[in-house]
Amino acid sequence: LIILRQIAEDPRPKVLSSVDFVEKINVTQNKKLDRVYEFVMNNFSKPITLGELADVAHMNKTAFCKYFKDRTNKTCLQFVTEIRVNYAKRLLMEGGRQIAETGYECGFNNVSNFNRQFKKLTGESPGFFQKKFPSKFQLANPVLD
Repeated sequence: LIILRQIAEDPRPKVLSSVDFVEKINVTQNKKLDRVYEFVMNNFSKPITLGELADVAHMNKTAFCKYFKDRTNKTCLQFVTEIRVNYAKRLLMEGGRQIAETGYECGFNNVSNFNRQFKKLTGESPGFFQKKFPSKFQLANPVLD
């Protein structure tokens, strides 16, 4: 209990798990969704079109959108955006990258869209999020006064 209290009272945020996590999607009993999930996980850093996702599921666009929404309670775009933002969080926690570089690496086509989507899902800007996590470089090379 003493250790938990010290952690709770420390004003500096702590990372209690490795930043080297990999986004993992639960495998379902649905082969169509599993193929779509796998495709997104392998391609989220590139532009992904609705047509590509529908093709992976062997459906037309309209039927696929309805199918995906009915089974996941989110749109295809929401799903892809969540994967990209979660990966961006990982990169920002690691540090050593510019915000814009992180956004592009995660598949966002411009910085303002990255900032908007990141804030929408996390409640804070990428810059504010990154400041909460000292990078490995900063920890290894402290500034001497």
